[in-house]
Amino acid sequence: MTAVIVQCRLSSTRLPGKALMPLEGASLFEWTLRACGMIPADAYIAAVAEPSYGDLLPAAQALGWECFPGPEEDVLGRFCAAIRNYGVDTVVRATADNPFLFFEAAGASLTEFTRLKADYLTYTGLPHGSGVEVMNAQALLRSHPGATPFEKEHVGPALYQHPDTFDCRFIPAPAPWNHPGLRTTVDTARDLRRARRIARALKSARREAQGDAQGAFTAEEICAACASPPVSRPVLLVPSVKKGQGTGHLRRMLELALETGAEVLVPPEGTLAEAPAIVAEALGAGLSPGQVIQSLPEPGEYALVVSDLFRAEAPEAEALSAAGPLVGIDEGSPARDAWDYLLDIIPPLEDDRRVNLFESGFITLPEHRRSPGDPGENAALVVFGGEDPGGLALDAALRVWRAGADVTAVVDDPEAKRALLPPEARDAIRLVPPAGGLRDKLHRYGLVVTHYGLTAWEARHAGCRVLLGPSTPLHGALARKYGFEPLMVPGTCAWHHESRRGMVPGACAWHHLGAFITRLASGVRRPCPVCGTAGGPVAARTEEATFRRCPSCGIQYQAFQAGGGGESYGEDYFFGDYKQHYGRTYLEDFGAIKARGAERMTRIRRYTGARRGAILDVGCAYGPFLAAAADAGWDAYGIDVSERAVAYVRDTLGFPAVPSSLEDFDPEGAFGVREFDAVTLWFVLEHLPDAGAALKKIRSLLKPGGLLAFSTPSASGVSARTNPQGFYGSSPRDHVTLWEPERARPILSSLGFDVLKIVSTGHHPERFPRMERASGDSLAFKALGLWSRVRSLGDTFEAYCVAGISNGGFSSKNQL
Repeated sequence: MTAVIVQCRLSSTRLPGKALMPLEGASLFEWTLRACGMIPADAYIAAVAEPSYGDLLPAAQALGWECFPGPEEDVLGRFCAAIRNYGVDTVVRATADNPFLFFEAAGASLTEFTRLKADYLTYTGLPHGSGVEVMNAQALLRSHPGATPFEKEHVGPALYQHPDTFDCRFIPAPAPWNHPGLRTTVDTARDLRRARRIARALKSARREAQGDAQGAFTAEEICAACASPPVSRPVLLVPSVKKGQGTGHLRRMLELALETGAEVLVPPEGTLAEAPAIVAEALGAGLSPGQVIQSLPEPGEYALVVSDLFRAEAPEAEALSAAGPLVGIDEGSPARDAWDYLLDIIPPLEDDRRVNLFESGFITLPEHRRSPGDPGENAALVVFGGEDPGGLALDAALRVWRAGADVTAVVDDPEAKRALLPPEARDAIRLVPPAGGLRDKLHRYGLVVTHYGLTAWEARHAGCRVLLGPSTPLHGALARKYGFEPLMVPGTCAWHHESRRGMVPGACAWHHLGAFITRLASGVRRPCPVCGTAGGPVAARTEEATFRRCPSCGIQYQAFQAGGGGESYGEDYFFGDYKQHYGRTYLEDFGAIKARGAERMTRIRRYTGARRGAILDVGCAYGPFLAAAADAGWDAYGIDVSERAVAYVRDTLGFPAVPSSLEDFDPEGAFGVREFDAVTLWFVLEHLPDAGAALKKIRSLLKPGGLLAFSTPSASGVSARTNPQGFYGSSPRDHVTLWEPERARPILSSLGFDVLKIVSTGHHPERFPRMERASGDSLAFKALGLWSRVRSLGDTFEAYCVAGISNGGFSSKNQL
């Protein structure tokens, strides 16, 4: 008889009681039993620890499984007792913390086990948590008397750790199931959160495809769920739940969670009294309970953390940043360098706020707009947020009511607030509690009285008249800046339509904030590529990236890059893309590039004092520099990650070249050469994600006294100095380091190189202020070109450095 036996206990040390923890409508235990129930067998047995029997029995019986109690610690003994009790010949073993088991793979492994007549068989390469072990029952019985405590706890080792006694087979899983990089088991709280994401993704996809989410899930469905953005790139949303900061932050993040599948941090110690009701409202709208977490996650758990905290403190930002790259929405903290990406949605007070992106189009606008003659012209809505931290709602409602309007006011605890109104107004003014969906009800009112924020912009778009009460001095200043009419002094009411000055939210290229956040979640946060130090002051922010200056080595680097991928090094890079930038393809430009290579070889020969030598060009592309080096009498070698470019160099130009990254390059294996007299990187160094390791590798490739020569864009050239935002904004996505000539020397020195010469190149007088249309023959143009050279203001530079001077190399002193 073949039996599927699932072991289970509730006394897990890392996650006690996990088997009965909820997982999208069912317990972990039930998910596992449903999946295992798809394996063809004669009996299905839950072998549970005796202390857990009473708690697990109802779930097992409800699914038609036998529930068999046994020793808690001696799991092997528990299996042996079940084997004897049910007369089992073949055991398919699973554990109850594996809810996403590949039942098709389990069935195939059972068939293979029967064919091979083995004692033990398992597939290797399955996700950790999706496999089973198939075992001969008699072999297990024979193993028990001499088993070690470890073998009694883990069962399988009692057989496969004794290959001289038992025939054990470890077979690579077939390709559809071979995903060793995935983890589907549940051992920790972090695993449980991931399992809940997988379960949500599975059910969502099944409902979309079939209309319901019943039954066990296939391996294909599980792999697809694991690859979905909410699972592979999870996002944590962190709203303000502090008293006095309103309810809008929490509502916005809950809406975003409903749209993206992200999780929301709502700590129980939050002081926002309305938070439980607002969360309950979101749960009623379809938010999963598993999407609401109550404590800070583990470091590195999320691909992105999005804060909507109004004005966070630096320690709070640092704690959130440990969980993943940190994005701030409308963040007012003075310590904003702590955020990896800043997004302003509500138009701010300062015009020069340094943020990555300002996009008022992310304000979700009402679907309905008022038209002239619509009902409700005399109807007024008074709303100062769900919390009304300034206590303005009743006073404003009275002012507007006395001006003759039919008033509805949003307040917490309407009955208590009604008693605070004058007797004559208690029945006239309608008081209602805060509730969701207000945005699409605004068109019913001719007037909306609120404070500066999302509701003000939504009401403006809905065609309502808008009056703003200054709940804080900041709100008042913002209202004035964007042309909203202020609520007047008692006894009067500004009943006319507010000014249209300012920014009106409109269409956004991303259409939805959720789509933009999902893109950011595929971004990359990195430490300094040269020395590995994380953080540093922000040098610049653009829509695509945040640049920092390393606090240790001083280099500027791309600390955060928004999702979407870097540059591609396919044929388009050398042909279509190159032609778009320069008006001709790379091969059409071969002669000009080779001519620049000849100039560089002149410097290399000068600084090495050698007329011949072995030179390696890293990132050789289609070989123009190799051709220049060969013409100068040197033995030229090249490496490049483009296989097609390398094939051209090798087969057409006849130079030795291999397709390889610098990291993987083996000179002896590739060329039979151990060391080189010179190594060059022409506009390559800035692309390397680990520039420090790359330079150390180059140092190992050079002979003592050998030369490193490279070129790179300059982050202190005329473009960076006169138009910094344009410089950073146009910096290619794959330029991870931004070098400055004046800082290159100490950085290179720390890595074992002495700088012999830095040559400022790429001089563009037309990039100086007010010179865009100047004639190249003008005196001013020529003077600025000379000034650029004298002051080293070129937009690129070349560096020539010597390695190993302490080992007999030449020094900069006798070369310059």
